Amino acid sequence: MDRMLKLPAVLLLAGTCLAAIPGIAQSPDARAGKCKSTDLVIAVDDTYSMNGAIREMKNEAKRLVNLVDIVSEGDFQLGLVSFKDSVEIDLDLNAAPNPAAKKEAMKAAIDKLHAKEGAGGPEASDEALLTILNALPAGAGRQQTGDFNGQFSAQ
Repeated sequence: MDRMLKLPAVLLLAGTCLAAIPGIAQSPDARAGKCKSTDLVIAVDDTYSMNGAIREMKNEAKRLVNLVDIVSEGDFQLGLVSFKDSVEIDLDLNAAPNPAAKKEAMKAAIDKLHAKEGAGGPEASDEALLTILNALPAGAGRQQTGDFNGQFSAQ
C-alpha cells in the first residue's frame, strides 16, 4: 500500500547550528551565538489541502525566525518560497541591512501565506527545492513566479 505524507513546510538551514536548536529546555541566553552565520529558507506547500496546517506552520516559522536571530547573533539571511502546481518566490534570501529589517520582511511574507488553489496532482515541491538550491530564475518554461537570486553565505 502506498502512503503519501504531506508536509506543510520544508526547512533548508545552512550554517553550523543544527545541534544547538533542539535544546528546548535551554534559555535563550544559553543558545546565543551558537550558530554564527546562518541562512534559513522555508519552502511551504500552500495548496488548499494544507488549509488546516497553514496557521500552525506560520506560528512555528515565526518562532524559528526569532530563534535563528538568537543563535546567529544577528548574522543571518532568510527566505520564503511557496509552491502548489508552480513555485512562487515570496521572499528571496535577503540581506537586509539589519536583523530587525530581515525579521520584519520574513514575518510579513509569512503573514501573507494562505492556502489556495492546487489542481489535486503532485505539488512542485521538488522544483521549489531545486529553485532554492540552484538559485533558478523564472522563465525558460518553468512554472515559477519571481527569481530566486539569493546567495547562501553561512559558514
